[in-house]
Amino acid sequence: MAKMFSITPETLEVYLGDIAMFQCSIDGIPQPKYSWYKNNVLLKRSNHIKMYTDGFLEITNVRAIDLGKYYCEARNMNTSRRSRPAVLQENTDLESIRKGVAPSFVMKPQDAEVIRGSLLVLHCGANGIDRNDGSPKITWLKGGVELDNSNKTYKIVGTGSLVIPNVQENNNGIYTCRASNMEDSIDAPASVNVLSPPKFKTKPMNAVAQVNSEQMFECDIYGVPPPKIYWMKDGKMIETDDYFKIVDHKNLRILGLLKEDEGMYQCFGKNYLGSIQASAQLVVRPHNDSHPLTPTLTHSPTIPLGLQNLNTDSLPSVPVDLHEVIRAPSFVTLSWKPPTHTGPKDAKIISYSVFWKEKERERERVMNTTSLEATIQHLKPNTVYEFRVQAYNSHGPGKAVVIEVESEEEVRVPSPPRNAIAEAVSPTSIRVKYEPPEEPNGKIKSYKIIYYEVGANKEAAIEVRGLEYVLTNLKQFRDYSFRVEAHNENGAGMSTEEFVAKTKADIPSDSPTNFTLEATSSTSIIVRWEPPPKDHQNGPIVGYKIRFKKKGSRRGKTVTTASNVKFQPLTDLEKGAEYSVRIAALSTLGIGPFTDWLFTKTYDDDLDESHVPGKPSKVRTAAEANSILVRWAPPVDSSKTLVRGYTVTYGKGIPDVMRVKLGPQQRVYKIKNLQPASSYVIKVMATNKIGDGPPIYAHVKTDKESEIDLATPMIPPVGLKTIVLSSQTIVLTWTDSTLSRAQRITDNRYYTVRYSPVYNKKKYRYINSTDLNAHIDHLKPNTQYEFSVKVTKNLRKSTWSMSVVNTTQESAPGGIPRDLTPAPVEGNPLSITLSWQPPPRPNGQLTGYLIFYTTDSHQDDRDWVVHNVDGDKLSSTIKDLTPDTTYFYKMQARNNKGYGPMSPTVVYRTSKADGTGGGLVQVPDLPPDIQQFDFKYKPGRSFLPPDPNEPRGVNKEPNEDENDDSVPTNVMIIIIACVIGVTFCIAVVAVAIVICKKKEYRNKRSSGTYASPAKGKTPKAPTTKDVKPPDLWIHHDQMEMKNLDKSENRESSAPTPAPSQRCGESSKCEDSSLMDMEKRRNSLVGDPSYLSPAPDERYPRSIIRPKPIMISVDPTQPMSRDPPVSTVTAVPNGHFPGAESPQSQVAVRPVYPRTQYNTQYSTPPRVHAGDVSQTTSSLQVRAVPQQNTREKLALLDDDDSCLTDTLDDPYLSRIGYGMYYFEF
Repeated sequence: MAKMFSITPETLEVYLGDIAMFQCSIDGIPQPKYSWYKNNVLLKRSNHIKMYTDGFLEITNVRAIDLGKYYCEARNMNTSRRSRPAVLQENTDLESIRKGVAPSFVMKPQDAEVIRGSLLVLHCGANGIDRNDGSPKITWLKGGVELDNSNKTYKIVGTGSLVIPNVQENNNGIYTCRASNMEDSIDAPASVNVLSPPKFKTKPMNAVAQVNSEQMFECDIYGVPPPKIYWMKDGKMIETDDYFKIVDHKNLRILGLLKEDEGMYQCFGKNYLGSIQASAQLVVRPHNDSHPLTPTLTHSPTIPLGLQNLNTDSLPSVPVDLHEVIRAPSFVTLSWKPPTHTGPKDAKIISYSVFWKEKERERERVMNTTSLEATIQHLKPNTVYEFRVQAYNSHGPGKAVVIEVESEEEVRVPSPPRNAIAEAVSPTSIRVKYEPPEEPNGKIKSYKIIYYEVGANKEAAIEVRGLEYVLTNLKQFRDYSFRVEAHNENGAGMSTEEFVAKTKADIPSDSPTNFTLEATSSTSIIVRWEPPPKDHQNGPIVGYKIRFKKKGSRRGKTVTTASNVKFQPLTDLEKGAEYSVRIAALSTLGIGPFTDWLFTKTYDDDLDESHVPGKPSKVRTAAEANSILVRWAPPVDSSKTLVRGYTVTYGKGIPDVMRVKLGPQQRVYKIKNLQPASSYVIKVMATNKIGDGPPIYAHVKTDKESEIDLATPMIPPVGLKTIVLSSQTIVLTWTDSTLSRAQRITDNRYYTVRYSPVYNKKKYRYINSTDLNAHIDHLKPNTQYEFSVKVTKNLRKSTWSMSVVNTTQESAPGGIPRDLTPAPVEGNPLSITLSWQPPPRPNGQLTGYLIFYTTDSHQDDRDWVVHNVDGDKLSSTIKDLTPDTTYFYKMQARNNKGYGPMSPTVVYRTSKADGTGGGLVQVPDLPPDIQQFDFKYKPGRSFLPPDPNEPRGVNKEPNEDENDDSVPTNVMIIIIACVIGVTFCIAVVAVAIVICKKKEYRNKRSSGTYASPAKGKTPKAPTTKDVKPPDLWIHHDQMEMKNLDKSENRESSAPTPAPSQRCGESSKCEDSSLMDMEKRRNSLVGDPSYLSPAPDERYPRSIIRPKPIMISVDPTQPMSRDPPVSTVTAVPNGHFPGAESPQSQVAVRPVYPRTQYNTQYSTPPRVHAGDVSQTTSSLQVRAVPQQNTREKLALLDDDDSCLTDTLDDPYLSRIGYGMYYFEF
């Protein structure tokens, strides 16, 4: 037994008639027994003295003889201890009693941890005498709801102690003891945590596995506190490594099984209340000729066993050209070609097995695949692995081909910080603590705490220097998720697993809503309300406190309710008196703000019940075929005569066949199960204790029942069809078999469409339609939806129809590629490898990525070098870079419908020629809310490492003493003023030129300059000097829009001929000048042998924008006044007409007519994104680079169709940012 008491009795001062409670407690094994003494005399139990085994003494209705000194004695075997004495004395302040005393606790309940199945007692006692000589009433609440006294699970003993005889897990929670009288009410909360020894939820099962396969043993144990789970094999503790892993802190996973792994595996769970264990046997079998077991098996053919003596000619040979495609620190991608010999003539390769292991290690793993490549994950960095691949046909496995690959060295970043925890400090702050990582891999510069409110979609981050940090300005009583990562000179390390903490509760910050008063009699008022707004409750609401007082009175009264009560009657009020009432919400920490005072007046007199009420007024009816709806108003004298209810009688021809009694507040009643086309008499009477009042009558005839309704039941619609219009829109059509063959709706029926994504059928959406189709918008791109329809007519409804499923079209990616990370290529300082993660919303199958990089971030996006990545690869290597140079990288994803947004810029410095230096360039500290935004690099900024002698990855701190080279303010103002003046002059000159040319054009048109040549005469072909290309801005009225109905009708329009169809077979469709331009473009990349992509290649590997060109016109063709067949049409949203049709497979950019004014793109360049040129049947366009007028015609090919076809090349369809000339 301990030497000191942990709890000792305290002195009390009470009024005679109050209660007194003392407590003492001391630790000891076994549990001590307590006895109480008064004035050194042993106390015995009596009617008003109760002693509990847990050390509590309770004295009710204190008398003068009970005053004195009290102490307790604890005995444990041969040891005893006495507590210090406490004095029980009388309170002589009788004046306070006359005014009324609010409740005060003499004993509050205490937080308790109790073992499941044991006894729990929560002690509570309070004193206080109100003006009516009333003692406090003790009530218990759990979670703000008052406990039901009739529930056998709970029991109230003594003056208000709560007893739970058999505690179970559902008894966890917050309990509140509430003491209330007419003066006020007070609350005391206590938390109950039920402890439980470990018990199994899932036990490990016996297993039989094959060599090189994987095995998972599941073991799930419940307990409070959570038990620690550990594993043993044949009685020996299992040490985790690369092949024995503990998953989710409970399950055992064994990789690359060996025969020696056979044995008994035991799962143990233990907390301080006990421990349990369960075992399972593992049997490992050797290989046979069937596929080795693997969880990643994508195809499992049936292969006969026992084929060891099979002729080897029936088996496939080794796979060809096994090589690595991607090599990273944690994974390797292998590729190979099929074997040259697949077996007999009818044999086919059905799958491949990929085995891998660390070199000179025995434990081997395997995966199966049906493709010609495989990605092996979870490798160790800087480790040599031995891979072997063998093919399978229906006769068995062939020989294996072997290759050794060394995984790349991992960037030396810190491991995760250890023992990271979060704890609430206040309702608006949480403290995060952690320890340094086990492997810092250098000096730790800082830590980053990433956090977000659970349920929110935005993270915040803050960088700190120490090992703990207090986050402030959080929301009250909210869950927040945290993770921490350490940073060294190489960048951010691995983050911890997410851990959650909740801010503390607080008092409500707002008052209840919808607060109303209603006088119900001369002595009562009804108070109604709703809880405070959810965001202002700041924790669980445990009740409401109502204060009310009579007008002119200084002191009021208080009524307290449970949290699940939304109205409260105030009774025993004075007649004809005005009362003011207000209400506030209660939490476990206190009371929130009160509402404003509301005022109401009780009736002057009680309602009279000495005679029957008058007859109801304003009776109205609404008849249907089988029912009548009756409405009425109360009697005119109801404000003076008490109405306790209403009586409704009805019958066919006479009113007293059926009788229904209703409540005093009911004013509407629907009479059902009537006969159609029949006359009914209805009688309504008000009633009280005296009897029924005078009736009011109504004569009503029910409607005829529709013959169509009788003959035609409501059958659900059939023949549902869906038409996909776009990535967000689907049109649904159906047929109603209850309509005529013409499917015309002539009645008031309507249809309800129900739809939802196939993967989430619980969240349906509904729309109504009065026609046989519905246009459904705001769908998700590339998502499969399920649709069904039902019909409603009057009060009749059908069941839901059979469902139809369709998928919306793809759209451009909606998110940015994540985690763009550059890394050096070993042994090659002129190359780096970029890796990333796909965007969160691809909105379709990703077809590739565009990587933009430059050495000057001030350049426009179109001037950055573009590197193309095809397919869904997540890494790429940039070559031919300059050593010791800072590069800026960003990227965007693409699919068949276009491009996604651009990712944030990453800054990286290449290493020197000798391979030293280089690495990620650290950016300055940014606030958490703007860390995700892009930034522009400025030469000379101090966060770039200009000094080559500095260590790799070390950033130079800004020098505040350096001179500021910025331009003085006065000089800057003068420069800006000059630029504005020059711009204004240029604009005036340009407007004057436009007006003059327009006037000249009108004069020529009026004089017949553009008329067709006379019949029989051959117009003289103009020379090169005479050619004046039209300005499409000035002469825009020469281009007329063609019929949009033809262009917008995607389904009926004729298909556009392919480029190969428009070129003659004898023509080569090549232009030497364009080939020269292609070579010049390749020379910018640094690869002179690079060949131009084929016309049908959608995404070239690497593109540099060429110089702008100018499109001219064949001057030999006369100008016609007839409307042109083809037009130049700017199509919105970056698509041609028909681009959103299901047949469209590529996204295209809009083609606008170029003018003589330079046009700059304001969006990032779309380099070879599958663009195609707009094809026409009669528009012939020629294009030449902008040089001089004399050289334009010299570069044109004689064959117009050949040149037009050349312009259909994706490369040529992308060029042009300068000056263009068109002629039709």
